[in-house]
Amino acid sequence: MTYQYFSKSICKKVEILNNEIQVGHIQFNNWKSLVEAEINSKKYIFKKKSFWKSCMIMYQSDTQEAIAEIHFDLWKSKIKIMFYSGETYSMNPTDFWHRNWMISSENFETIEFLKTKSFWNQEGKIISNFKTPQKSDLLTLIGVFIIFLKMRNAAAVAATT
Repeated sequence: MTYQYFSKSICKKVEILNNEIQVGHIQFNNWKSLVEAEINSKKYIFKKKSFWKSCMIMYQSDTQEAIAEIHFDLWKSKIKIMFYSGETYSMNPTDFWHRNWMISSENFETIEFLKTKSFWNQEGKIISNFKTPQKSDLLTLIGVFIIFLKMRNAAAVAATT
């Protein structure tokens, strides 16, 4: 399965596209601690677990059921994704500049996030070899969320220095 992502530089919304048709999005908010997301008509929310921890929780929007936890290791640039159903995945950069990322499972399923443009617009390609479309969609949403969260955090740090 192949998707694309797109966001204008000052926009708080990231679009997820399939053959140039929007199938999902992620909406960042400046004043809220939650991020709204949707893919293939399924809605989700990302919330920070607590103020001091570098962990996010993904919820189903309609039931408020927790689906997964995302743990950030900021020093090693490694991310661990743990679904409450038991599966665990890792997300790591695949290049020195952290432009390209990969989510991988223990049974060698992967999703690659390849940045194709960056300056005024952020664009990229998402390539998944996951066998189950639902898991691929969830991990695609999580991966795009993480990439743009890291970019927003980097921009905030740059703005304060």
